[in-house]
Amino acid sequence: MTMTKENIVVIGGGAAGLTVASGLLEANYRVTLLEASKRLGGRIQALDGESNFPIELGASLIDDKKEILYQRAKTLNMLKPGRGKAYFIVGEKLRSAFGVLFYLGLKDLFRVNKIFKLFYQWSDVDAPLTSLLKKAGTSDKFNQLFSTIVSSTVGTPIENVGIKSLSYSMQKAGIRPERDLAGLRVSKSFTGLLSPEVKRIKEHVHFNTVVNSIDYNSKGIKICCDNDKTYYADLVVITVPLAILKQGVIEFSPPLPAEKQKAISMLGMGRGIKTVMFFKQAFWRKRCDYIMDCDNNIMYFVHSQLKQHVLIAYSTEPTLCEKTDDEVIESVIHPLDIIFAGSARKHFDHAVVKNWYREPFIGGSYSHDPPGSEGCREKLAETVRGKLFFAGEACINGHASTVDGAILSGKRVIHEILNLSSESVPE
Repeated sequence: MTMTKENIVVIGGGAAGLTVASGLLEANYRVTLLEASKRLGGRIQALDGESNFPIELGASLIDDKKEILYQRAKTLNMLKPGRGKAYFIVGEKLRSAFGVLFYLGLKDLFRVNKIFKLFYQWSDVDAPLTSLLKKAGTSDKFNQLFSTIVSSTVGTPIENVGIKSLSYSMQKAGIRPERDLAGLRVSKSFTGLLSPEVKRIKEHVHFNTVVNSIDYNSKGIKICCDNDKTYYADLVVITVPLAILKQGVIEFSPPLPAEKQKAISMLGMGRGIKTVMFFKQAFWRKRCDYIMDCDNNIMYFVHSQLKQHVLIAYSTEPTLCEKTDDEVIESVIHPLDIIFAGSARKHFDHAVVKNWYREPFIGGSYSHDPPGSEGCREKLAETVRGKLFFAGEACINGHASTVDGAILSGKRVIHEILNLSSESVPE
């Protein structure tokens, strides 16, 4: 018997939505993708018209060599060759990686293994990651460095992240962060890694379409949008960012199950902000790849080529995201000015601020695991009544906060729909 393919609406055109829509189209489903903004990519976005090399306002790193994006980048010859040196601003001084080890001393370094052992074997009530440091007995100097490094990875200050919740998520995915996370950069635009999906679905996208409500009471599903358009579907895939679900922008009828609502409430969303600064002259050390300001929780990525000199400041500090663009620029230039004796301000040309927290259809950087949120990602990912499917980086263990995580969650939904369809075929 030939089965009629369902009519499926995918909400959200980020990496997860693109993956789902592209995969289902390839499997001959009827697919419509609704995107609230005027572009695809979600939290992947390049800065256009400012430089002759790619500058990423959103996702920019490949986190794991075993995952999809690494293989794509390798095939497309997009991996950035070699790595420069890392420098750290600690105690109001610029230090090399070796200088940081000397600054910390052997006592703290010997306790690193203890921190990870505690992380994987924590048996007490879930507590913030700061409790690991307290129990390990590390110094304030070490704690400051550790906090900045981990905060930039998890997308929020470490006091917002639960030990058991994060450990559970990592272990479910078989990931050991101290061993598996790579943080590789690419030499071309990050958006190019999703070009196969974009090409396949571009004729099926409805831009500037904000979903207000989803009524899945009857056999068919009714989707109402703020442009007075209504869509009908057999199945709906929801890939909007966690912040949008938390804000209750989409009204569900009937309401989502209590356990899913609880998962949405419990999971956290970070407030990431990137500031792209253009300078007339490079004032930093040669072969410098990045500078980590441990005093102010700011990561500076260095981009210098073809006579253009750029620093991209990334911070997950919540208070910084509440500031105006001018205040943000001042906040990220000031530490450099202190370390480099006024050179930052002297050679500064202009800057572009991308505050993901203020993006109306995004609402933050990426999800994290607060204390007590163990297992919430699995609840968020669960299908509702065989009609509503959920994908996105918040819906996956271990790979959350990554584009790979969004893609993997999309592939899971494709698998679920294919299985659902095969089960519905009469014998």
